[in-house]
Amino acid sequence: MTLGLKKALADLRSHPGKSGLTWLAMLVGVALVMAVFGARGVLQREIAASYAASAPAGVVIWTDAVDDALRARLSTVPNVRAVDGRRLIRARAEVAPGDWRSLLIYGVRDFDDQNVSRTHRVSGAWPPPVGTLVIEQSALPVLNTDVNATLHVRMPGESRPRQVTVSGITHDPARAPGWQDNVGYAYASPATLAGLGLGAVLNEVHLAVDGDRAAAERVAAEATSAMQALGHPVRRVEVPPRQHPHADHMRAMLMLLQVLAVLAVLLAGVLSTTLIASMLARQVRQIGVMKAAGGQPWPIARIYLATVGLLSTTATAGGVVLGLALAQQCVTMASAQLNLFAVANAVPGVSIGVVTAIGVLLPLLITAIPIRRAVQMTARAAIRDARAPNQALRGQWARRGSVGTRVAVRTALQKRGRVALTLFGFAVGGALLMTAANAHRALTGAVDATLAARADAIEVRLLGGAPRAEFDDALRAIDGVVEAAIWGATLATYARPDAAPSTALKPVVGGRHGLLAPPNGRRPGGAVIVAGRWLAAASESELVVNRQMLALEPHLQVGVRTTVSLGGRVQAVTVVGHLEEIAPASAYITPAGMQALLGRANWAGGARLVLAPGADIAHVAHQLELVISAHGWMPVYLMTTPQLRAAMVDHFMILLMVLLIIAGSACLIGTLALGTTMSISVLERRREIGVMKAMGAQAAVIRRLILLEGGVTALLSIPVAVAVSVPLTHGVLWVVGQHGLHVTLPMRISAFAIGGWCILAAAATLLACLGPAAHAIRQPVCALIAHE
Repeated sequence: MTLGLKKALADLRSHPGKSGLTWLAMLVGVALVMAVFGARGVLQREIAASYAASAPAGVVIWTDAVDDALRARLSTVPNVRAVDGRRLIRARAEVAPGDWRSLLIYGVRDFDDQNVSRTHRVSGAWPPPVGTLVIEQSALPVLNTDVNATLHVRMPGESRPRQVTVSGITHDPARAPGWQDNVGYAYASPATLAGLGLGAVLNEVHLAVDGDRAAAERVAAEATSAMQALGHPVRRVEVPPRQHPHADHMRAMLMLLQVLAVLAVLLAGVLSTTLIASMLARQVRQIGVMKAAGGQPWPIARIYLATVGLLSTTATAGGVVLGLALAQQCVTMASAQLNLFAVANAVPGVSIGVVTAIGVLLPLLITAIPIRRAVQMTARAAIRDARAPNQALRGQWARRGSVGTRVAVRTALQKRGRVALTLFGFAVGGALLMTAANAHRALTGAVDATLAARADAIEVRLLGGAPRAEFDDALRAIDGVVEAAIWGATLATYARPDAAPSTALKPVVGGRHGLLAPPNGRRPGGAVIVAGRWLAAASESELVVNRQMLALEPHLQVGVRTTVSLGGRVQAVTVVGHLEEIAPASAYITPAGMQALLGRANWAGGARLVLAPGADIAHVAHQLELVISAHGWMPVYLMTTPQLRAAMVDHFMILLMVLLIIAGSACLIGTLALGTTMSISVLERRREIGVMKAMGAQAAVIRRLILLEGGVTALLSIPVAVAVSVPLTHGVLWVVGQHGLHVTLPMRISAFAIGGWCILAAAATLLACLGPAAHAIRQPVCALIAHE
């Protein structure tokens, strides 16, 4: 062992408390960087892999029945990777007495041979016994059920519910989380569907295809021709977007993780700088002695670099291990929030390598600057760096508190570079906490503003619609309903410009999304036109799309002519405007346009109900369910305003959780940085403290001065944190608004967050200052004055 390495180890052993704090702070910093980089690396890979693991259908064709001969024929179509038969039944499930939720039941040809739109067994029976259902895991809280429970299900056309046993739990990674959309997903065999009175026929052809969406459209055209040649009618064709339903939310989260990873590296750098300053603060005289004894700058520098290297290497090893565990927890949380199927949770080796390099090299690079400055000092200058007692402090400690405060402020600001670094590291934690609170306030405020502008309390949409007059009369007869605004509502297919032309053998293909016709063609409350204009009142061929739909169908630009198809009917339309609103992907058409597309007049697709003041929303919703079922109608969507608000907020909760986790870690790092800075300050002022004690200063006075000094940094962190949180909040709201909700979110400042940071800053100051103060107070006067 070399002499330099022996000295490095001796320096670490001589101050075990400070060395341990330095090592712990480095470990926490590396763990934070590893957690962020690791989670981002896994999610960036697994989001795409999860969706691909379900073998999603690139083309869905509705027909009369899917048999083996049809499947065999379609498997020969070029670019078709796999073919399977499915079926979708829209039902209702009673999750509590009088509380009904939408239930989507998917008929599966063979649970053990799913080659398209796969689901994965989680628990329970597999395949499910005849007469039972398996439930998608994210829908369990919505349906309030579990394995071996009995579910009350009302099928289309029936007024009385059936009792169905839940035999297992499955995972469908291609579905949006059920608890976010307030809908349940269930899966059943054809025999179970027949037992439920629905027939065993599967009427959807699901094709897994190679290539992009344009290639899928060509496959759809050829597949429809092949089906019709075999005598199978083609009732509808859909070429869905090739992405997860919540891909936008996932992209927004990855972008936030990328930004936060950069912040984590900056925090780790700030922390390393303050720690190195702590180390060198007690070594300047020793450097002077070594130089006086003939030591050269580089060998001396090598000693301190070795000390830093020992700390950074061991702390990085521990931090990487801890960070990997934290990254796995983040991935697990994100997987539950986004309903991902993580094929492999291993953090990419590149991420581990990058973080290891940052953890080991960053402290060395940052250390090189102060070490170079220290070893280039003359021996005389280094030895004279005796940190003489502060003359302003001597004799003033016992005067008025205001003088003590001024002294504490002057002492705190004496080392401006160190204060600036500490202040930045400490304030970033507060800024991130404020950013999370500001973003939450802005998001919930935007949701509340949207719902307030609508003014309705319950929205319902019907499967297949109903006669307008009969539906209107039924709604107005419900006790508590003041107004029923009847809407046109259905699902339609929107052709892409480069899709196959509409002919008898090649139906219009494209994505299938909501089509709404507001009463009297009025623009929905709270919606804002961001491009083009709103619908002309008398037009039958104009379309306005919201930005959510534009993200899925980017070809629907203002001025584009396209076709909308529904039930075999096709209508040419022109996109005249883009709408910004917090709502699912939808397009708007006038009532006249909806009537022309449906081919029938006075037909209702849904309604929004305004209730009397004081009316019980849950009770009215229950009565609405009973009335609809009594008429033989089936709601595909029935949601109260509180349920809708919760569903909207839940969609971006994962983003806020990520922010809060990073903010908490940043606060911990900031507290460690403040604690290190206070340790340095007390170390540099030990002689002053010794003089004060020799002059009769009480422990409370010394403790108060140290707390005041730390309090200066905490106090300064409040305006800095507020200032930093403003651009951070703007950035987060831009990411969420542009890549998640597709709306412009207003800037909101949370006074609660500012007050919360004041309290947390005060608590952190106590934690950071009381330890160094207690240690200094316990030292005898002779040891303090003789300190080098």
